[in-house]
Amino acid sequence: MSGVAVWISGIVGAVLATALIDLMMAEGETKKFIKGIASLLVLAVIISPLPALINKDFKLDDSVDTYEQTTLTNDTYLQRVYLHRYKAYELAIQNKLKAKGLDEVIVRIAIEYEGGLITVQSIEVDTSHMVFTGTDRNIDSNAIITDAVTSVLGQGAVNKIVIE
Repeated sequence: MSGVAVWISGIVGAVLATALIDLMMAEGETKKFIKGIASLLVLAVIISPLPALINKDFKLDDSVDTYEQTTLTNDTYLQRVYLHRYKAYELAIQNKLKAKGLDEVIVRIAIEYEGGLITVQSIEVDTSHMVFTGTDRNIDSNAIITDAVTSVLGQGAVNKIVIE
C-alpha cells in the first residue's frame, strides 16, 4: 500500500470514527468537548505528512517503509499474544488432566503464525513422567488426554495430538 493510500485511509478512518462518536453521544457540554477533541484528531491525521514533505530529502518510498515496519512490529506483537494464549491453553490442558487423575503430564502446542493466521501444527503430550493419582484402576489415559485437548482446543485439534 502506498504512503498516500495509507494517509487517505487514515483520514477516512478518523472521519468515520468522529461521525460514529458524534452519533452515539448525548447532547450537552460533553458532546461539544468530545467533538472538539475529535476534530483536532482529524486535523492531526490530515497534517501528519507535512513534516516529511517539508524535509528536503523526502521520498514517498520512505513513508512506505515506515508503514511496513509498523506492520511487521504489529505482527510480532500479535505473534507474542498468540504464543502467550497457547501457553495458557497448555496449562489448562495440564490442569484438566491433573483433575482427571493424570499428574506430571507435559503438554506442548506447536503453532505457526503466518500472515495473521494461526494454525496448530501439533499437540505433543509427554507422558514419560506421568503419575496416576486417581483411585480408578482402569484408566484409559489416551481417552482422557483426547477429551482434555478437545475441551480446551475443540474437536479439530484431535487429529494433531502426538502422545509420547
